[in-house]
Amino acid sequence: MWSDPDGGTTVRVDEDTVRVLRETHLRRTGEWPSRERLRDLVRNWVEEEMLYREALALGLDRDDPVVRRRLVQKMEFLVDAEVDRLPTRAELERYFRSRRSAYRQPDRVSFVQVFLGDEGRAAGAVLRALRAGERPESLGLPFLLGSRFEKRSAEEIASLFGEAFARAVRSAPVGRWTGPLRSRHGFHVLRVLSRERGRTPEFEEIRERLVQDWLEERRRDARRKALAKLASRYRVVFPESLGE
Repeated sequence: MWSDPDGGTTVRVDEDTVRVLRETHLRRTGEWPSRERLRDLVRNWVEEEMLYREALALGLDRDDPVVRRRLVQKMEFLVDAEVDRLPTRAELERYFRSRRSAYRQPDRVSFVQVFLGDEGRAAGAVLRALRAGERPESLGLPFLLGSRFEKRSAEEIASLFGEAFARAVRSAPVGRWTGPLRSRHGFHVLRVLSRERGRTPEFEEIRERLVQDWLEERRRDARRKALAKLASRYRVVFPESLGE
């Protein structure tokens, strides 16, 4: 079962290892380990280290997708750790100016709708009732997505109802019942309650988001450079089916 020793058979327990074991025990239990407990912790660590080395020597890490993913994540963490300093204000302001348009918030619209199902012909009667003061909740058919939609962007409306319906909402008058409008679900009549123009937020409004985006971009760049450097050290052979 065991691998042949190849010079890696010395397990050295140094002071840093002991310190980490003591501090880990403190975090888990709220108490420093006794001398006897510390000996047990060290003995467990040595046993794990021996088993870990034997597993690597036998190649048990090679065909396990979970282990493979964890090792890749650790390598990514090492790369990321080199770039995880916070940006200065000047760096963050330059970053914001260069990407200002990407942070523009879209136009948004609030509306209420009455669902008619496949009966678009019923729109006339429903519109007359609504314009006469009938409550929209008392008309139409039940609709799983609800009847009132607050501050939705065109993209959000399209994802719920379809592109054609989103375009119709964009051009519908404010404050007046209109329809029938067809969505991917069927027919509706609706009233636009309000429109809100899109705007680009000020620097301070989105500063925390800018920091996260700045860090993520630096991490991507660092990973790309690290992988390019690794690629120069490896020869990759593809199967003929891929045509490489």
